[in-house]
Amino acid sequence: GSAKELMQILLDKSFNELKLHTLKLEVFSDNQRAIKFYTKCGFSWEGLLREHFLRSDGIFVDLMIMGMIDSEYKKLAILK
Repeated sequence: GSAKELMQILLDKSFNELKLHTLKLEVFSDNQRAIKFYTKCGFSWEGLLREHFLRSDGIFVDLMIMGMIDSEYKKLAILK
């Protein structure tokens, strides 16, 4: 859908126009839908900040760090 198209544009601009070497993102570890999407787009798990964020319901949530490097981007099936 449109999220995949937007991600394609973001990745293209980041790696082809801006010539970035690496791209990082942060996602709450309980947001499995987003993690699945980012993984499908080619991002890999890089780290975890444990109990980094306190939700309004008083529960601490881990923050997951994901990333992609330019050589991984060039191999992506999302581009095809």
